[in-house]
Amino acid sequence: METMTKTMHVLYVEDDKTVRDTMLLFFKSYFKKVVCACSGEEGFRYFQEGDFDLIITDINMPGMNGLEMIRKIRNIDDTVPVVIVSAYSDIHYFQSAIGNGVDGYLIKPLDPNQFDEVIETIQAKITKYKEQEAYLQKQHQRANFDQLTGLYNRYKMDELYEGIVQKRSTFSVALIDLDHFKQINDRYGHEEGDRILTEFAQLFAGRLNASCYVGRWGGEEFIVLFPGLSLQEAKTVLEEVRREVSAYDFRLERAVTFSAGIATHREGETLRAIIYRADKALYIAKSSGRDCILAEDAV
Repeated sequence: METMTKTMHVLYVEDDKTVRDTMLLFFKSYFKKVVCACSGEEGFRYFQEGDFDLIITDINMPGMNGLEMIRKIRNIDDTVPVVIVSAYSDIHYFQSAIGNGVDGYLIKPLDPNQFDEVIETIQAKITKYKEQEAYLQKQHQRANFDQLTGLYNRYKMDELYEGIVQKRSTFSVALIDLDHFKQINDRYGHEEGDRILTEFAQLFAGRLNASCYVGRWGGEEFIVLFPGLSLQEAKTVLEEVRREVSAYDFRLERAVTFSAGIATHREGETLRAIIYRADKALYIAKSSGRDCILAEDAV
């Protein structure tokens, strides 16, 4: 339990200064950081401004009481754990708190054993939430990114293409192919081939403007979307990248190069249609000796 609590940032809300000062010393022995608020209004403001793993609040306070503050917090965040604190005389508040997203309660004066039990429950909730969040992030990663190179996959490129079509009238698409990649796999093995693909992807994407979208189309083929760039503008960008890739040391006995075909978007055209035209330019570029870029207007 201690390992997790020592990483937690806690918001503690209590209007009674004597109680607040005493509890603060106790909480600081458990948590990494504790921020104190003197009222519900102040607690809600701190919550909006900060990033907290847990909220501990008194409920019987003048002005905005603890339950009102919790309701406002739950309108913004329904996951952050909330523990309420109050005296036996305020037991009716606990009944009201049940339907307001409260995860635990503590009775004044504080019983350390009860506190430990409540915190264990809170930690179990946090752990479960983080596991769910990690799972969703992993699913998102699988749905949108190529697992080897980390670039967008073809499904995400389809989505990005549709977004660009709706916003821009001018943009170009390039189809990229690593030259003689089969020879690399045959000579050095597929593990080394995967390294080259990954290193190439990082180098290639890193040399492009942030407004461009780069994805792995399959195998050793990559695709680039150039929003707002004409055919010749996209070709100019790729030529600079091609020279850098050709000069880069991939730690092989031979240089790693790529060829590319570029096409510009036509109204109403699907991504597959524009790739078909870019692929024809790419085929001629590879037939002409490779390590070159050909725009469709030169075909």
